[in-house]
Amino acid sequence: MIIPLFRLSQSPDTVTLQITAKYIKLKDLELIVEGEEIFFYCKPYHLKLHLPGSLDSEILNSKYDVDSGLLTFEMRKTTPGENFKNLDLITRLLAPVEEKKKTDKILILDDEHNVLWEDTPETSFEYGFAMKGLYDFHRVIDEYGDIIKVDPRKIDIEERFKLMRLEECQKFNADHYIADFVEEESLIQELVDLESPWSSKSKSSLEFDDSEIEILKNLSNKNYNLSEEQRKYCYYSLIDILFAYCYDSRTTSFEGNSESGWTILEISASLRWLIGFKDAKSTLLSAYRRSLIYPLYRNFNLCNKILSDLKTILALGVKGIVKCFLEIYNIFLSGDECRYILNDIFIKDYLVYMAKWSEEEWNNVVKEVSDIVIDKKDLNMSLYEIERDFLTKVLQVNELDSDDEVENEEEITKDLEKIFTEKLVLVEKELELQKNPTSTK
Repeated sequence: MIIPLFRLSQSPDTVTLQITAKYIKLKDLELIVEGEEIFFYCKPYHLKLHLPGSLDSEILNSKYDVDSGLLTFEMRKTTPGENFKNLDLITRLLAPVEEKKKTDKILILDDEHNVLWEDTPETSFEYGFAMKGLYDFHRVIDEYGDIIKVDPRKIDIEERFKLMRLEECQKFNADHYIADFVEEESLIQELVDLESPWSSKSKSSLEFDDSEIEILKNLSNKNYNLSEEQRKYCYYSLIDILFAYCYDSRTTSFEGNSESGWTILEISASLRWLIGFKDAKSTLLSAYRRSLIYPLYRNFNLCNKILSDLKTILALGVKGIVKCFLEIYNIFLSGDECRYILNDIFIKDYLVYMAKWSEEEWNNVVKEVSDIVIDKKDLNMSLYEIERDFLTKVLQVNELDSDDEVENEEEITKDLEKIFTEKLVLVEKELELQKNPTSTK
């Protein structure tokens, strides 16, 4: 049976259900409303919904548009004025599917039904959404080793973090960082000055289009039983992934490109290294570091702007975040690499769970993120020292060579000299402040 495309909306006293079902026979149609349950059937479509509030069994109004195949049903709320929360997050309204129990054993058989491999609860490991893990990771790592850096069956979370930091130290390119530090007044500034499309949005203005609803309706409505530690992993990895998405969005002028999947994967330690975070500060420090090591544009002020974009999206609430994760889902699905596996390990579960989580807990995470300010010294990458050494050297060389400049070049050099001198003063103040924390800037 096919789950049809559907939408729910409400007024203070009614709920309206719209279902797109083309080429049906109306004589076969059944719609039953029983309290919080709605049952719809019309071959080949079938829909069962569990609403957050009760409805009267009587259908107030119904109509069918033959050309569009749109069925509309209006129903009265049992309690007039009651607000049904998150009706547009439709996955949570579908009939729930129970998660596979940890006691289940999975067998992989050949064509003659001989056991090639079996998995038991003792061989499950922490990784993926909320560090819940999967039973068949042997197939994931064999086929997608170029996407995921580590095998969680062999390397625990603490060791993954150590290996990741070691690679980051090896990959950091001071020359690339300085090049983007110099370009800060031109190319980088253009990226920073771009207006985010999210800045003009509000919670009430966000709507899901048909393509987004198509994804949401086809997800399995799982029931999650997460420990406190697993919920922390869930929340902070979401921040990590969303920061990576914001970086890609801004650096592609909010249009995306063929490298978007790679960029998001490299910046997010949760995706690339199966790392888990337990607080917002360490999550954002990781995202900043990786943004200064791997992608095309490596600039600290750009990272600050991306953090601002992240905070803007978080302020839009769950629906805004879901829309971003739907875009991430499509990016991973459509890429020329095998990154679609990340949808199965992370993104699908996030799309389902976001409509179910504790709003109070999540709001605490949002507040935590909103209060965070990152300084270069927090990254432990010696950025101030690198900048000081470069600026000191280039200004010394410029002073020695100034007599050989032609007039136009001299004007340009003087402009740059002024900019670099100002930067050097700020850098030296920051370094002095690190030596004497009690002094004022």
